[in-house]
Amino acid sequence: MRYVLRLIGAICCTLVLAYAGPAEARRVALVIGNADYKIGPLQNPGNDATAVAELLEKQLKFEKVFLKRNIGYDGFRSALQEFSREAAGADVGVVYFAGHGTEVNGKNFLIPVDATLTKASALDVEAIPLDTVLSQLSGVRKLKLVILDACRNNPFAMSGAKRTVGRGLARIEPEDNTVVVYAAKDGTTADDGVGRSHSPFTEAFLKHAASPGIEITLLFRRVRDDVISATSHEPQPQQPHVYFTLGSQEFYLQPQPAVVADTKPAAQAPVAAPPTAPPSASNDALRVVRVCREVEGMANLAMLELLYSQNKGTPAGQCVAIRIEQLKLEEQAKKKTALVTPQPPAVSPPPPKSDPPAPAPRGPQQIVASPPQQQQRVIPPVPTPEPPQQQAPAVTPPSPPQAVRPLGAAEERALRPGSVFKECDECPEMVVVPAGNFMMGSPPQEPGRDNAETPQHRVTFNRPFAAGRFEVTFAEWDACVASGGCRHRPNDEGWGRGKRPVINVSWTDVTTEYLRWLNGKTGKTYRLLSEAEWEYVARAGATTRYFFGEDMNGLCTFANVPDLAAKEKQKDWVIAGCRDGYFTTAPVGSFRPNAFGLYDVHGNVWEWVQDCWNPNYSVAPIDGSPWLLRECNARVLRGGAWNSLPQLLRLANRGRNQPEFRSNFNGFRVARNLGG
Repeated sequence: MRYVLRLIGAICCTLVLAYAGPAEARRVALVIGNADYKIGPLQNPGNDATAVAELLEKQLKFEKVFLKRNIGYDGFRSALQEFSREAAGADVGVVYFAGHGTEVNGKNFLIPVDATLTKASALDVEAIPLDTVLSQLSGVRKLKLVILDACRNNPFAMSGAKRTVGRGLARIEPEDNTVVVYAAKDGTTADDGVGRSHSPFTEAFLKHAASPGIEITLLFRRVRDDVISATSHEPQPQQPHVYFTLGSQEFYLQPQPAVVADTKPAAQAPVAAPPTAPPSASNDALRVVRVCREVEGMANLAMLELLYSQNKGTPAGQCVAIRIEQLKLEEQAKKKTALVTPQPPAVSPPPPKSDPPAPAPRGPQQIVASPPQQQQRVIPPVPTPEPPQQQAPAVTPPSPPQAVRPLGAAEERALRPGSVFKECDECPEMVVVPAGNFMMGSPPQEPGRDNAETPQHRVTFNRPFAAGRFEVTFAEWDACVASGGCRHRPNDEGWGRGKRPVINVSWTDVTTEYLRWLNGKTGKTYRLLSEAEWEYVARAGATTRYFFGEDMNGLCTFANVPDLAAKEKQKDWVIAGCRDGYFTTAPVGSFRPNAFGLYDVHGNVWEWVQDCWNPNYSVAPIDGSPWLLRECNARVLRGGAWNSLPQLLRLANRGRNQPEFRSNFNGFRVARNLGG
């Protein structure tokens, strides 16, 4: 093992030295912001373009940046011609456009400010085809990048011609070494950011673009995450999409700063660990360093073999080959051990709950196509192998609730996993969750996986605790209002109160009003679940995307989610291919519970948890406690809601918002420690 690590370190360091000091790449850009339209003026494209041009010129040090604002058809064509001459022979060419864009019969157009477009055929003489923009990048030698914050809703009432005008832009297949970024995925529209300085997309791009050492496809995945979060209050959050055709070379808008390598021989350490990503101005060197570091902990042989085929004959390929050989040797050793070591009997998963009786699905199960997956060539790292995951501890069917009064110490000690109790008539019904452990986060191969869900890590709960069987209802919150404990009376949007989950409550409302009242009434300490507790109780032993399996079309049996009925009202929604019987929120407990006896962990409403938002799990607690460091100006939400994309309903998915944020898709579930 020491030999392997020394060899990996030697390969990486040698290559970094070999590639030190490359010539500076020549980079040029055209930035256009069209806001002052004759029809459908916009607020932010001018601000967006000015900020992007300043970023490219002053922070990213582009050699030439052309900034054009509010240009008509002739000005647009002249700007493209001027840029094309400058881009010839450049290493990197970037075109950024903010303004109106549309598509007709699958052909995309960017719209000048003087367009009127009274009929569809006018596009050919009043608008600029996206293909024309792409052709002006033909002289660029390496990376061609087109960024289109141009999917604002189409204000032009075009008529005539047997052609259809779509919302947003149509998907494309770019040429080699070309990246095209849509602020909103094909067929949908982007938010202009009314009332803000920038559109949500450009704001996210400005935030991440100057960060050093972020590979370009990863950069736009981070932008995508921020945009989804910023528009999470919308019925269909905005989703940027990236189309690209790239080879193995990696590209960076802001490379790691170059350093002069120390050529003096270093004293040999007992174990020469892989380098911690030594900075270099060479993309090739950075790639080798990254690959060599990643493969050290990879345990997925199929993924390693794919990575080897992509790097065969290179120093990075040597690192991969070494790791493959090491895994094979480890596997052989395990097989030898298995011949002499008796295996423990398999543990069956706990039986599904039978209390209360499971309602039948609310309509025929129909299959629809899953949302298209984004193109992605970056091989994600695989977490270090962990011990085999334990099955969820057996939980007996929930017992009938105890007497409705606060529990005594002896009664708490007598509780067993699956026991149900309620400590006042208006209090939430609680179920006891067993001690145990689980893998938090998503595995690399999970569809829809997000970087915020990494690295996957084991969390252990040494003691049982209690969690709300249901999301807190309007009836329970209204009891707090009636007794004077809660000042805020949330709006039910006309959907009904009673057993429906309470909505339009912020994290601050919950923690400063409702929980304070509940604790005073019972003399106990009720609280929000920690984020780790939430995922543990929601999974209930499951390792799949959803607690019932992998197929999103099974969601309607277990959850209130966007379904076929929602599609009839919201044509552009991405849905699960089934019917659950509800368009907005559903009364709690309307669907089947998970193995721990909890209802509605998928959908219905997002659930506030205790934790501050952290961008990933790199140093997250492993004991189940809440993570209260970093960005406490944002709190975590889990579980998705009645209007969430199916991929946001996954058990591992994470959301966030400001503690004071209220919406008709946010609610909460409570927890309580147990004594004894």
